[in-house]
Formats: sequence, C-alpha cells, structure tokens
Amino acid sequence: MPTETNSNTGEPAFYTAQKFADKTGLSRVTVYRLIARGKIKTNPHLRTKIIPPSEYERWNRGEF
Repeated sequence: MPTETNSNTGEPAFYTAQKFADKTGLSRVTVYRLIARGKIKTNPHLRTKIIPPSEYERWNRGEF
C-alpha cells in the first residue's frame, strides 16, 4: 500500500493499523480490537482498515 501524506502538514493522509500501533505504542492486535469495538473509526467501505489522522488526534486527547 503506498504511503500518502497530507501536503499541508506532512502527516500521513491515513494510518494503517500497524502505523497507528507504532505511533501510539499499542500492539497491532490491540488496534484491531479497538477497531472491532468501534473505538477507532475506519472507512467502512474498504476491506483494508485505514485510520484517518483525526483518530490519532482523538487518541492524543484521551478520548478513547
């Protein structure tokens, strides 16, 4: 999967479960569990779980 970045901020346009796990210090399995429970929102129309940067911002604010 190609890595896309937001040209305004240099941040990724989306995170894979592994990249989100690396950035937050969680395990990849925990990220998938949080997705399954609806705690982390992904694009429901894609088979690959793509996590928007807004979910990382929610994580930083402690909203999980």
